[in-house]
Amino acid sequence: MKGLERARERRFTAIRVKGLCCGYGRMPVLDGITFSIQRGEFVGVLGPNGAGKSMLLMALGGILPIRYGRIEIEGNDLERLRIKERGRLMAVVIQDAEVRLRFLCGEVVRLGRYAHQKRW
Repeated sequence: MKGLERARERRFTAIRVKGLCCGYGRMPVLDGITFSIQRGEFVGVLGPNGAGKSMLLMALGGILPIRYGRIEIEGNDLERLRIKERGRLMAVVIQDAEVRLRFLCGEVVRLGRYAHQKRW
């Protein structure tokens, strides 16, 4: 019965983090973080300045390298996914992103569809 429960959990788990550790230089900011988020679940990340909220989101987005631990997106190991595959599974919007080129709003939104386009 436990094998069936594990298979069902894998099918419905969107994000799974196990023993995540990351930081700046030799200083760990996040250490031993473990959680999972099910499909359709709405989750907020709260905490004081410097607690590691942005670092967690950057690690989940594959932007910040992790020291140890594991991040799975839809059952796939984040570190083994190619960039285009990551783009099909998730998107990250940074709060203070500045677009210096003269793009229209619709053009910026269409950039997010890049990972879903065919090669030619």
